[in-house]
Amino acid sequence: MESAGKLLEQKIRDVEENKNIKVYTDGEVKEVLGFLGNFIAALKTRESEEVEIKVGSVVVATGFDLFDPREIPRYGYGKFDDVYTALEFERMNLEGKILLKNGQSPKSVAIIHCVGREKKGYCSGVCCSYSLKFARYLKARLADVKVTSLYSELSLPGKAYQKFYEETKGMGVDFIRAKEIEIEEKAIKYRTEDGKEQNLPVDMVILAPAIQPSSDASKLAKMLKISRDGNGFFTEEHEKLGPVSTSMEGIFIAGCAQGPKNVVDSIVQGEAVAGRILSSLIPGKKLEPEVRTAEISEALCIGCQTCLEVCAYGAIYFDELKRVSVVNEVLCRGCGNCVASCPSGAASLKHFTTTQIHQEVVEALR
Repeated sequence: MESAGKLLEQKIRDVEENKNIKVYTDGEVKEVLGFLGNFIAALKTRESEEVEIKVGSVVVATGFDLFDPREIPRYGYGKFDDVYTALEFERMNLEGKILLKNGQSPKSVAIIHCVGREKKGYCSGVCCSYSLKFARYLKARLADVKVTSLYSELSLPGKAYQKFYEETKGMGVDFIRAKEIEIEEKAIKYRTEDGKEQNLPVDMVILAPAIQPSSDASKLAKMLKISRDGNGFFTEEHEKLGPVSTSMEGIFIAGCAQGPKNVVDSIVQGEAVAGRILSSLIPGKKLEPEVRTAEISEALCIGCQTCLEVCAYGAIYFDELKRVSVVNEVLCRGCGNCVASCPSGAASLKHFTTTQIHQEVVEALR
């Protein structure tokens, strides 16, 4: 298998050498304002310099964090030596040496799948496949090592992954369906499917933690005015019709920012985002704003700001001088949330008034 690290190094060099790409490392996005074709992003660079850039669209590809195994003490992470997370083992393998803390090579290694799955409430989908890869790394570097995979459920979609599993199993890797796993000093206690308690002596343990939303997802969602699901990942506009779009036109999501997925699926999503942007921002093409937008009567507005709370597009702001709410028609998508929630009846939709709706009904019933 070709090293992913080497492939990434080349990709990073290609990006850094591309004159049309400007990379800000260790920077922070402070604010994003605007709409499709005219966004303004305020950045704070590593040198604490304030930078303002103008862009036509925004892509959220903030990746993910790994579940911290310390939240489940029975896995022994941070308590016992030679208990590693998947990321720590990946780095160890990249350095070319798979060793215990005492400097010796392990003679037995256990890979534990689904760490944190029950607590998070979903399957990350990629842990099983990279655990198979780890087993192969071990067999390739340490010919006599005994490798055991402990899992609750195996997620191996597609015939390619099934074949990968069968080949890995044929290399002498043991797969045990286990529950109530508890790590002790140089051993693992678990129960089999039939309820029998077993004890497995091991030198090294590799934990495959769940994928979870990045730590700043909540802050970013509030800044960009895009929604998240119950697990904290950014949500798409529509599962079938808009799988990479968000509720804000011109803002797209890709990769694990939208949910756990493998590298291949992340690349496909990235290509889909690029296609949407290229087809939307064509040089010379005029952007057509929404015709059916909301409007707020200054005479009727009582300044309660309820409309600001329910607007999913950030299209309404409050005029402190006049003490009334005002609609930015460029951002408004005509969803009608503000109209439905306005207690004073100040909000209405252009070309969708009560009189017009009544007339449409009359004509439909003729």
